[in-house]
Amino acid sequence: MSDDSEILPVEIHLPGLLKLLGESLYSTPRVALRELAQNAHDSCVRRREEDPAAASDYAPAIQIWADREARQLFIEDNGSGLTRDEITVFLATVGRGYTSELRSRLGAGGRDEALELIGFFGLGLLSAFMIAQRVQITTCSYQTPAEAWRWVSEGGQSYALRRATRQSVGTTVQLDVRDDALFLLDTGALADTLRRYAELLPVPITIGKGGEVINAQPAPWMLEEGDQNDHARAVRYAAWVRERLDPNALAILPLDDAHPADGGVIPLRGALYVPERSIISIREYGDVAVYVRRMLITERERDLLPDWARFVTGVIECPLLNPTASRETLRHDEIFDAVRESVAAQLLAFFERLATDAPLDWEAVVHAHNDLIKGWAVRSYDLFTRVADLVTFRTSRGELTIPDYLRENPGRIFYYDEEDGLAQALTLFEARRLAVIDARWFADVAFLKRYGELYGTQIEQLAPGAGFIFTPFTDTDGSWRPVLDACAAEGLSARLVTFQPESLPAIIVYPPGAERMRRARQVAERPTVASPIRRLVRDYIARQPENEAPEGMLHLNALNPLLRRVRDYGPQRPEFAPLMTILIANARVFAGQGISAQETIACFDRINAALAGLTGLDMGAGADPRLLSAPALIDLGLRPDIAARLCARCPSVDDLLAADVNALAEELGASPLLLATVREEISRQTPPPPPSPRGVITPLEGRRRGREPGDERIPERAGDEGAKGMNPTDGARRSSDGE
Repeated sequence: MSDDSEILPVEIHLPGLLKLLGESLYSTPRVALRELAQNAHDSCVRRREEDPAAASDYAPAIQIWADREARQLFIEDNGSGLTRDEITVFLATVGRGYTSELRSRLGAGGRDEALELIGFFGLGLLSAFMIAQRVQITTCSYQTPAEAWRWVSEGGQSYALRRATRQSVGTTVQLDVRDDALFLLDTGALADTLRRYAELLPVPITIGKGGEVINAQPAPWMLEEGDQNDHARAVRYAAWVRERLDPNALAILPLDDAHPADGGVIPLRGALYVPERSIISIREYGDVAVYVRRMLITERERDLLPDWARFVTGVIECPLLNPTASRETLRHDEIFDAVRESVAAQLLAFFERLATDAPLDWEAVVHAHNDLIKGWAVRSYDLFTRVADLVTFRTSRGELTIPDYLRENPGRIFYYDEEDGLAQALTLFEARRLAVIDARWFADVAFLKRYGELYGTQIEQLAPGAGFIFTPFTDTDGSWRPVLDACAAEGLSARLVTFQPESLPAIIVYPPGAERMRRARQVAERPTVASPIRRLVRDYIARQPENEAPEGMLHLNALNPLLRRVRDYGPQRPEFAPLMTILIANARVFAGQGISAQETIACFDRINAALAGLTGLDMGAGADPRLLSAPALIDLGLRPDIAARLCARCPSVDDLLAADVNALAEELGASPLLLATVREEISRQTPPPPPSPRGVITPLEGRRRGREPGDERIPERAGDEGAKGMNPTDGARRSSDGE
């Protein structure tokens, strides 16, 4: 530091600091009630410990009530009260409280009562200014019962202090409530807030004069258990959890003290339980409500349970955990870590006891949280070994555990995890007598691989194109060439094979990642996508290895009797083309991937048209010839996916003729020249619309005018007499009469 530097004091604007602390330290105005109730509680504990006259017959009590007309809230206790000197030293000094000093003295003397005191930082009174514009405290100390004092502050740099009168030892806090906190004057809101924060406090808290005691039912660990056995203790905890927390709790663990590795004991109480059901990422648990010295600190502490316990929740009470200054979260210190380790050890021991002594209960827990447990068990060896043989998987033969599955396929586990095409894949594998796990679900593959590593079981991924599924077939006499040519005309590569079951004539097999590649290509070709994104997608496509037939390879089953009959018909027979259309469309739909909903509809349209041709049915009878159909568009040369999208974009011939060809081609990803040719041919083939009687609007005309097909008969001009406000039936009658 240079010689010419100056040492200057830091100036603090106290009113601004008090306002900042009072309004910003805590997250919700409701915390003010917690802080004031805690101050009253500590005052009662202090009187019991310090006042000799209160040793035998002292009955601590806290009463809280509201005067809605006067807009005032009162918190009264019969605790130790404050002398004049204590008011100036503790009450009016931010950051210094009597409670923390008393705790230090009691703790130094080895007194357990030190753990009952809640206050930490001497900041609790600041919270009153979150809800009050003026705070008045009237107090009488047990040390000077003949005199009382009234302290008044509006949150500024000064306060008023004068003598007062009070009938008994204790303290009354009067809050002149601010406009934005008037909701706390409701008795129900008071009771709910205090029950949430203070229901475990041992000092009775009464809401309203002569009202209910909100903490009259203590938690089971607060009661003297004497020499109760473990069973009686478990029954008491289970009754409390099911009454107060969750009536459907599956398994309940009473917590015991923590014993850190470095020695000592950390008092730890509470109850953990397994809820009835969890849902991954939507309804996971793994958090607990935490009480420190029986006052609620947080309802959602996420880090005190082990990571894998996302199917567990409950209540933890530990007087040695250290809250932050706002006392709404916990400090992650050595005590926190020791409690977390103890909770994890107690949970694992509890689950082990369940698995040994109550296997049906443990099985119910695992099945209720099956997918979640599989996901987290992969990260915890201890949990994995306890659930490995209990979790279930969806398979081609129903829901099975791994031991049940291995009885079906001894020595090996087969799984399938492609995004689509499950039904087709499982059919092929089941035809080869292979039970297959549908491992598309959360963490299934990771769990299976972990199982194989730990227990030496062979894990094998199956794909529909696996070599052992298909046996190549050689067309020695060329009789299958017309069938292969018909497939090529549909835009599909095809190969002749034999496979089981023989009842399947043809299936389409896609290489791994084909569906992702298809979606990427659609994005890359879509002109509405921003250029930088298109470039990124095209780079991704360029980096992918070349796959054989990324649009799918059609596998023709040479063993299938129907396909062999179609081959024997040959293209000279009229049945050949519609039968091939049906077989190929069926294969597209059965594949379950590489096909959109619109393309699926187009496939069924083609199947229907082919069946109509085979049976001689006139599918066009009664249909509007000016509506576009996917089969007709496909016959004119459009790809099935583009034909389906065009029908969705332009339902009628009139819509197609009115559209801009270049813009429509860009939107659909089609050739403008081909689309223009198709439009011209459609226009040539479609008869003109019949003339409509005056006043009658056809369904197509109604759609173009923005009307529903049922609204046919309406006045033609908005100015026609009776158009406004008339009954629709009357309007139709008048129009008809007018004709």
